[in-house]
Amino acid sequence: MGELEHPSSPEIDPMRASARFLSIKEDNKNWIAEGVILCSDEKFGIKGTPCGDVLASLTNYGTKWGLSTRALGDVDESTGQVKDLQLCTIDTVTNPSIGEMVSSDGDRFVNGILESK
Repeated sequence: MGELEHPSSPEIDPMRASARFLSIKEDNKNWIAEGVILCSDEKFGIKGTPCGDVLASLTNYGTKWGLSTRALGDVDESTGQVKDLQLCTIDTVTNPSIGEMVSSDGDRFVNGILESK
């Protein structure tokens, strides 16, 4: 599960969960994730999480958002490299810290598709 924006703790708080990732795979230099927004769906009687409902509302109104990893590791002070990196989760964020690095299509935000089941 990923949270809406990065919290100050590495632990995942289910009350702040906004998305659940079903799969993540690497495609050349891009990472492709398949997931669901944890939002309410009256049609199927599903109650979403508060942050999932917020993310769904933002998405429905055209807000762009991205994914950002949350990880722990030891920084080597002399080289600045991170050792023993441990991925905690991937969070949904409105301002991904990807800087100038963008995906092959020039976008640093999620290109989502809506599926009905």
